[in-house]
Amino acid sequence: SDIKLVRFLGARDKGNFENEISWCKKNEMDQVSMRNDYITAAFVKSVHDAGMQFGAWTVDDKSKAADLLLMGCDYITTNKEMW
Repeated sequence: SDIKLVRFLGARDKGNFENEISWCKKNEMDQVSMRNDYITAAFVKSVHDAGMQFGAWTVDDKSKAADLLLMGCDYITTNKEMW
């Protein structure tokens, strides 16, 4: 299918992120997207190791976006038109 399934993780999921990876695999999610202030490089790697892409939301700071890309994020959601 051309439709990509994305699981969004935020404050309500804090402390349960690793279990979310299992849920995403079971439910055939293609991507995981997380609120940017909860992201760690280890979690990004866990998502990639499970065969999914990883994205960050909402990142409006260019240096924060660069840091997240260095952690391995595949995409960034932003409110900015252009950097």
